[in-house]
Amino acid sequence: MLMEQDYDFFEQTAVKCPDGQEYSTLMYNGHVYVPIRYVAENMSANVEYENATQTVTIQQTNVKFDDEVMAPIPTVMFGSDTEEIPTVQGSSCWQVCINTALPDQLLKVHRYKAVGAYPNAKLVVKYPKALEPQNIWISDYKSKQRLTSEVDGSFHLPEEPGVYTLELGSNWNGVGDTLYYFQVEVKDNRELDEAKIREFRRYHIATESELEQIPIRYLGEVDGARVYEVPPVASNVIGSPFYNYNGYVFADKSFSSIIGIKEGRLYTFVALLNIEKVNVKKLYDLMPIELKVKKPQ
Repeated sequence: MLMEQDYDFFEQTAVKCPDGQEYSTLMYNGHVYVPIRYVAENMSANVEYENATQTVTIQQTNVKFDDEVMAPIPTVMFGSDTEEIPTVQGSSCWQVCINTALPDQLLKVHRYKAVGAYPNAKLVVKYPKALEPQNIWISDYKSKQRLTSEVDGSFHLPEEPGVYTLELGSNWNGVGDTLYYFQVEVKDNRELDEAKIREFRRYHIATESELEQIPIRYLGEVDGARVYEVPPVASNVIGSPFYNYNGYVFADKSFSSIIGIKEGRLYTFVALLNIEKVNVKKLYDLMPIELKVKKPQ
């Protein structure tokens, strides 16, 4: 609470900021107080207010700038993934300008290995908050054809299998622009699915040779999920010999021998039913006879 004699040291000023909004600053006893939300959001931080406890929380993720031109670095990932796709910086202008070699040479110098990708896979490009460019595009460097973009700012890879050198361009009006390159190898769905399943089973199998020899049988598709049968893992089987879901009874081996992949993400048998909510009748019908116990009459 301010005492009457303190009023000589109290001054409030309205300041109009570049974003068009008006904020109030406060000078009190020789100190200047500014709105925490405006400062935090312009430092690429998220601000949340909890009314119940009257608490302000500020959270800032890592903001990365390249060492050459000091521009913000993009994060590129598949829509269904959290793992970043490596990128290599090309010619860019920000605080300074740099010219680099052609992308094929750049990627070769960095010993870049093409990242496996599903046909028509979704690509997401992220920049730190408040540092997003006005324009972003991704194009195939060889054909110069731009990837299809969506209203949410994501992009889709080509359907045709092959290795693609992709150019990611970003432009900040009146500030600068950057180019980044990366390579993806669009593969057949089944080929990538099997690689994911083997990687998943790596936690249960001792040797690489055993891992490579796992028989993987494609059963069919249910509600967009490709379903596979693989040899069961004993340690994965729960206590009950059966699993009942909406009247459909499955053998316990289903838990570790049935795997589904949808939009590049792997699901166990239980996750297919309880998380993805696939049609249980369709799943039951395409499963091997030895995994089916009973279905509703």
